[in-house]
Amino acid sequence: MSENPQPTTNDLIDGIWRKQLIARLAAERAYLLLQYRGLSQETLTTIPAAAALTFKDVLLHVAAWDAFNTERLSLVRANRTNGRSAELQELNQTILDQRNAEMAAHFQTVPLEQALAASLKERASFLAALAQVSDEDLHRRITSPSGKRTRLRTWARWRFLHDMGHADELAAWRNNQSPEIVRQTGPKFVLRAIFTATRKEFVSLVDLI
Repeated sequence: MSENPQPTTNDLIDGIWRKQLIARLAAERAYLLLQYRGLSQETLTTIPAAAALTFKDVLLHVAAWDAFNTERLSLVRANRTNGRSAELQELNQTILDQRNAEMAAHFQTVPLEQALAASLKERASFLAALAQVSDEDLHRRITSPSGKRTRLRTWARWRFLHDMGHADELAAWRNNQSPEIVRQTGPKFVLRAIFTATRKEFVSLVDLI
């Protein structure tokens, strides 16, 4: 599956591009959660594995950005309905770094199970918001207050690319650990989340086929 599929007229009609997008979102989230297998709760919550982020922090990090993009999708859709221009927050590297730092300051106080629940909830909310966006709106250009042009499909792609990037970081960390570290008995709720994510990936692929 291409990382940047370009939609054709037929894709817009039959929704193939959207099905590819949903499948990729499911696949990259399953791959991300798969990196949590065989790790103890202590490992998941105390050891930095993705730069300064622990495995638990990554769950909260992706949850926060899913929530941010859910809000942006909803804002664009609402303004589309009333005929106004969406008041989108401009994003640059400085703002991204600032938001990440602000979020990280709150991560330490959140328990692992709550962090996992937040990641599942915010991804479900994002997918629900995405489902409310028509194919036409998904691919049309929108203009921010500064004049920068983008598409909602680009925001959606960022979600699976974001998951993929952090999954690769966690996989690289795992590859540098001894077998004793990555073959432990982890929390059951983490294992259930991995199975659920893998099932969703399979279902999305069946729907695509």
